[in-house]
Amino acid sequence: MQNENVCVRINRYTNHELNLLPEGGKRRVVARKKVLLVEVNEVTWNLIDPLIEQGRLPTFARLKREGTWASPMSVDLPPQLDPWITWTTVYTGRPQSDHNVFFLQQPPETIRAKRIWEICDEAGLGVGVYGSLCSWPPKKVKGFYVPDTFAPDTATHPESLQPVQTLNLTYTRSVRLPSDQTWSSPLPYSQSSDW
Repeated sequence: MQNENVCVRINRYTNHELNLLPEGGKRRVVARKKVLLVEVNEVTWNLIDPLIEQGRLPTFARLKREGTWASPMSVDLPPQLDPWITWTTVYTGRPQSDHNVFFLQQPPETIRAKRIWEICDEAGLGVGVYGSLCSWPPKKVKGFYVPDTFAPDTATHPESLQPVQTLNLTYTRSVRLPSDQTWSSPLPYSQSSDW
């Protein structure tokens, strides 16, 4: 089942040489690559592509031109077709029955599969995590780690990124759409017919 509300972008750039020791014991040199996984939740290529064509998203145009891009195909079926489940499936490459994510911000110790940033970190690679669902608490990695906007606190690695997470949490928790409002509550926006 294809989840039309999500797009994934993976990009690879050559970085430097990495010595590998294959089964035969002789060293061989292969190009080491950087991998950038850009997750854009609830945005489709149907929205992004026209903006690329208009020249309004030059960075997306370059990423799409020079990298690999896709819309994820979800193996998760309703009622488990939620972004935090689907994205964890993308991060781990494992189905929900393996990774065990059932709800947003469930206790981290209950997630049973390693996510790509954990695998890379354990291999000694540099890691940058920014806003990935179910990524709290932040881990000390060779790089940076800013959890998602549903995190229960502003913790980050390094700690110097806490103002960024404070901003993320402040704005995502203060914005309410018309559908989130009750008729009796004051609306923080103009009641135009555009809504």
